[in-house]
Amino acid sequence: KIAALIKYLIQCGVAAVAFIAGFYLFHKNTNFCLRIYWTLAVAATLYAIFAFITKDNSSAYFANFIKNLGVSLLICCVLLCGIVLLEFILASLFAEKISKTNLFYCMLFFAFFFVFSNIFTYYIFKKRTDKSAGKIFKIIFLYVMFPLYVLMIALLYAYLIKAFVIRELPRGQINWFVSLATFFYLVFFYTLQEYKDFLPVKWFLKIGAFVVLPLVAIQCFSFNIRFEAYGFTVIRYASLVYIIFSVIAILLTVIKNGVFAKWNLIILAGFVAIALISPFNAIEIVYKNQLGRMEKVLKKNNMFHNGQLDYDVDEAEANISNADRDILFDSFCSILELHHSLPDWFGDDDFSDFDDFNKSLALFENLFGIKKIKEGTVKMLIYHRENLIFDIAKYNKMEVKKTYSHQPCDSIIIEYFSEKVDITEYLLSCKESDSQLIFYPDENTAIHFMELDCRYDKERREFYSYDMKYVVFQ
Repeated sequence: KIAALIKYLIQCGVAAVAFIAGFYLFHKNTNFCLRIYWTLAVAATLYAIFAFITKDNSSAYFANFIKNLGVSLLICCVLLCGIVLLEFILASLFAEKISKTNLFYCMLFFAFFFVFSNIFTYYIFKKRTDKSAGKIFKIIFLYVMFPLYVLMIALLYAYLIKAFVIRELPRGQINWFVSLATFFYLVFFYTLQEYKDFLPVKWFLKIGAFVVLPLVAIQCFSFNIRFEAYGFTVIRYASLVYIIFSVIAILLTVIKNGVFAKWNLIILAGFVAIALISPFNAIEIVYKNQLGRMEKVLKKNNMFHNGQLDYDVDEAEANISNADRDILFDSFCSILELHHSLPDWFGDDDFSDFDDFNKSLALFENLFGIKKIKEGTVKMLIYHRENLIFDIAKYNKMEVKKTYSHQPCDSIIIEYFSEKVDITEYLLSCKESDSQLIFYPDENTAIHFMELDCRYDKERREFYSYDMKYVVFQ
């Protein structure tokens, strides 16, 4: 009993110290203090999950953990909904002048800080030794989510086959989908251990890692394309950290049949610490990368000497390309978004007010003395017509279509009635002064543009973006 009392007192002491430290760090409200706070919070949570793993119940531990987490959240949400309803009745019948915003935050704090923490702690201590996660968990995870996950993997491989057949590079979006695939692989690896005698699960545990790892290789290739084009952002850096972690985590699920897989929790805590508070944290890495990209462009255009901006503004405006201007502007905006201390050569101007594109653009032009887009190099076609004056007597069918893209492209191909046509040359020949924009792909088809907004870079011979609405007659 004395030993148990000592352990309890130690736990209370640690909790008190952690509360005081967390309160101080959170209310200090500096970027670094907040990062320390969340690092400690995540590390403590992951270590607690790791420390409570039971030797005699390891196959059902993570399944029970997720089930109990879901039950606790459900109870708190039901409680919160009930309290909100009572507050609405109270405000409607008795006290209409109650500050609803503050009251809602108080209710939210009560439901999740007091109720959720106590219910979930009860489950963690008392229910972690359960031998099974129950039938509802089995139905949701094994019979609903797991087959959907298999279909997701099949779709990713189908996309890769398509990319190889048509010789098209994987798009940037595949990075997110593969991240989801690796995340759910790890979730299912931990939660389906209880059903490892079930044949599909048995095969998943046996070959799942070797199915997912080729997708990660393609993900790395896709990530490198985006990195070479745009450098690091905080999200892209976090994506890289997750990719490295996911590879290590997946390999640990294979080595000796996953004996060391539980250590992924501690490894994840380490990666969180690296990304938030180490010298290689996201803010510093992104800042150095974007500053390096910016200075590289400035040196290339002979605008940066001895650590300072030094150039003739008119000469720079005439010579620097739109591609280099894009890099300068993107890096400039990325650096401002970090709220990091700025390099000396930025000068003494106030760069804190950059909350929209126009303000960022004004700050950019004020610092470098050049415009974001070189004058005379971009053809803009903005066209809008609500009324259509057109003889449709010889046409039998009509289709209204909309299409857009905010990604650079060297041509625009539109679709209609299961056909495709390249309208690039036609758009480049159009003028905003034209009363009507009608394109005839053949003698039996007419495409009438009702709304059109496209920007074409003459230097790079590509469209920045386009947005159009058109009517097809055939």
